[in-house]
Amino acid sequence: MKKVWTPLIPLFFLSGCAGTSPLTTSEISPNRGAIVIAARINTPNGRAYSGGVYLTLQGIGGGSLETYRFFLPARKTMLYQIATGIYRVEAPKNFFGTPEKTLTVTADRRKYFPPFPKALSQLRPLVVKPERTIALGELDISVTPSSSESPRAASVEFHHSAKAQRRVLSQIIRDMLNADTPENVRKSEQSWLNSLQKALTDATQQAEIPNPKP
Repeated sequence: MKKVWTPLIPLFFLSGCAGTSPLTTSEISPNRGAIVIAARINTPNGRAYSGGVYLTLQGIGGGSLETYRFFLPARKTMLYQIATGIYRVEAPKNFFGTPEKTLTVTADRRKYFPPFPKALSQLRPLVVKPERTIALGELDISVTPSSSESPRAASVEFHHSAKAQRRVLSQIIRDMLNADTPENVRKSEQSWLNSLQKALTDATQQAEIPNPKP
């Protein structure tokens, strides 16, 4: 038995360095906050309905330093529940816990490794508060067609404007009221309704503040 399991033990612990999965179907809790984010993938064949992109939320500032690794599916707005604390968005980590310099995107049964968007790396740390929702925005992924000079490639833009925040919040609220959404998911998301509506109000007020003149 030792010869079978001993070599696997290091791999088990190293894989844990990549992060744990956030909750998606639990009801609101005083120990957790939530983030809302969406992804769109445009390919030469049109909008992708399958595939997605991997991201990491790294806890900072002491404490347990919880790390979350999650898969953001294409064409779907997601509400992820995470422990309260301060986080930064990173590319997925390798087995040694080191952030990669690229994202991993899947679309049309292919994998792409576009550079990690500068807009994500410059995002301010996320202060996740109990029972509060943070709207991150949208990842807009474009897959370019192959040519005689270059193969297919993917590029990523991150939209974090108040308008993008309103879009993802409005979409998740519509989804929770959709009868086609699985009951356990809908029940979980509806417990977050007040938090989502407050975040939507804040994003709307932010958009209404005029930009100062230069």
